Amino acid sequence: MLEFEKINSRPDQQELLKVVATHRKYESNDLLNFMEAVHIKDDKVFMELFRNTQFQQNVGFLGKTVIPGPTPFGDVHTLIGYDAVAQLQSKIEQEKFTDYFYPPMFSKNSFIYAPRKAWQSILESKYIIVVEGPFDSAALNFHGFNAVSLLGSELSKDTKRILSSYRHIFCMVDNDSAGFKLAKNMKQQFPWSKRLGLPIQMGTDPDDYFLRNLPHALESLSHLLTI
Repeated sequence: MLEFEKINSRPDQQELLKVVATHRKYESNDLLNFMEAVHIKDDKVFMELFRNTQFQQNVGFLGKTVIPGPTPFGDVHTLIGYDAVAQLQSKIEQEKFTDYFYPPMFSKNSFIYAPRKAWQSILESKYIIVVEGPFDSAALNFHGFNAVSLLGSELSKDTKRILSSYRHIFCMVDNDSAGFKLAKNMKQQFPWSKRLGLPIQMGTDPDDYFLRNLPHALESLSHLLTI
């Protein structure tokens, strides 16, 4: 088991995660802690995190923020690399997903993401909200809604099997071509699913919408979840 919680408690980790939180315009790094994210700033942090595991140092996570991808049973199935570079002295800021997963042969279309702390509520829920990105899922679960990320627009056999157990399926997608594709695939596979009509701007995602519109966004979403 990767010791994310142990490393997360270190003061230097908290400071680095605050930088990432600032880039994503969060008021604090509470959401990143909820996701058990760890910033791999140097070899020492890398070795502390990956000691006694199958992961090797050449997987490309140095300098990135790593988000563990847990299964519903709590074990880490994959790692998601997130690039948040902050060179504060030179005032250079950059933020982007690397779309990097480990192990290299990992198929993201066969994996459903949610933070480890959210899985129990998700499994016990009568409804599920389907989103695309891990930050979308984390933000919704952090605010008390049960959501999973499909990490893309395709639906694998395992994904279909898991989602079919829910009586109420809601879809909240990015306002772009990939989001439209996911919404279409969801409706074809689950005719009873509903797309949540939130005013998400073109080219943005649910996470962006919640950041800009709290607490109104939470109230709007609660009204749309008619079960």
